Amino acid sequence: AARPVLFARWPHRMVLFRGAFQHATQSNHCGSPTLSVFEFSERVYVEYLAKATLLVCMGGYNTVFEGLSLGIPLLVYNRPFLGRNQEQSLRCKLLAHPGRLGALHPQDLGPEHLTRKILETISVTPLLDKPIDFEGAERSANILACLVRSAKLRAQNGDSGNEWAIS
Repeated sequence: AARPVLFARWPHRMVLFRGAFQHATQSNHCGSPTLSVFEFSERVYVEYLAKATLLVCMGGYNTVFEGLSLGIPLLVYNRPFLGRNQEQSLRCKLLAHPGRLGALHPQDLGPEHLTRKILETISVTPLLDKPIDFEGAERSANILACLVRSAKLRAQNGDSGNEWAIS
């Protein structure tokens, strides 16, 4: 219901990918030249993701960080989960930033609210002091390698001290 309202304000092409656990219950042909629905295929998904202006998604780790690493603005549907699972909600709160990642809640899914959220997200320039650093694993591996080298050198020199220096 939001799509005609949104399209009138922002002409676009919408590409939907069914999730891994969604079974084909409808045709991929929606009768609209500006709407395509695909079964999930990593190759096709990555191809479209690289060209995306906006990513509307759930808050799963891979999807969120793929979008952020490509600099694509995200709108994350922050739906309530059963039980005490707060993982996606927490990720959404911690990574929220205007023009980078915004949250959609159940009350935002009406045509006017959803249109407003989408238009706000694509019109805001991210105001990040510096880009998001995705090299934490590599830096951690380098630090551990330095510690091992340092320990080996200390052992070779007969030093059993407990002080460590990492450069």
